[in-house]
Amino acid sequence: SVSLPAAGAAGDGGDTGGGAAVAAAPAAGVWFVGIYVAGEDPVSYDVDVARSACPGGCGGSSRGTCDEASGTCTCAKPAYTGADCSVTHDTLDLGGNYTSDPRADLTTDFVSVNVSKLSAAPGKALSLRVTASFSTETPLPAWATARPALLLSGAQLGCGCGGARVRVPLSAAGQSVDVVVEPSMVPNGTLYMAVENPLSAAYKIGYSLAVATSADCINACSGHGDCSDDGVCACKPGFAGPDCSVDSSSLQGCVEGSLRRAAGVARGDAYSVCVCASGGSPCEYTAVPEDGADTSSAFVVCHSGFGVQGAKPDGI
Repeated sequence: SVSLPAAGAAGDGGDTGGGAAVAAAPAAGVWFVGIYVAGEDPVSYDVDVARSACPGGCGGSSRGTCDEASGTCTCAKPAYTGADCSVTHDTLDLGGNYTSDPRADLTTDFVSVNVSKLSAAPGKALSLRVTASFSTETPLPAWATARPALLLSGAQLGCGCGGARVRVPLSAAGQSVDVVVEPSMVPNGTLYMAVENPLSAAYKIGYSLAVATSADCINACSGHGDCSDDGVCACKPGFAGPDCSVDSSSLQGCVEGSLRRAAGVARGDAYSVCVCASGGSPCEYTAVPEDGADTSSAFVVCHSGFGVQGAKPDGI
């Protein structure tokens, strides 16, 4: 496919590779069509000329409708943009799939995904896996060597505010390509994608995109737990910690020497004391009755102006 230049512009003279369909709004005047044959064998050809009141025919009935009186397109969906409804700006839910059927006017489509879920995962437990492929309505000829490409970025594409961080060629129709995206690439919580198609309109091109999380829990949960889809370890009984590395059976009940308020006493408070057995484990708080009737195993703190009977002057 070629685009005829507007008034005052020069064409690039490029060869379209056969079966070309021209969709353009040329300047008024007389235009000439020439058929160039690279070879000595006889060929036959047909030239058909049809008038479209709107640019590009509004991408066909599935993408827009043409108002012939004004020569403008009304796009079928808000995601279809451009004067001819040929460009897509759409969104995809994380974990979902996005498919665009083969069409002749595909140049560059834009799709974004909210991936703020990555920042909620501990450490770098979650990454993204992007799967992309392209499709054709008819097989590409051997001489058509250009291929669509997938562009990925943490900044918006197509706005002049930064180029793609990753560009991945899609080598063959129907063949999927997987790309792993680390959280550092999407610091603002949105992954921007674009499918770029350099092939001419003679070849209708479609594509499919899928974005899902890939969990990689800290230390693989130390072999004592299961890694959830959110990148969080679900520890087996007897183990704890973000990576299930702590043997909970060895945990002390408290820190030796620490205090815990146990009861109120006249003009003061009684605290249980954490005491550890010989060898450092187990540790537990001393037993103090809630009514404060027996404070023999408690640490008593008096209110201001009062003291414990028999305590030294510099005691608590």
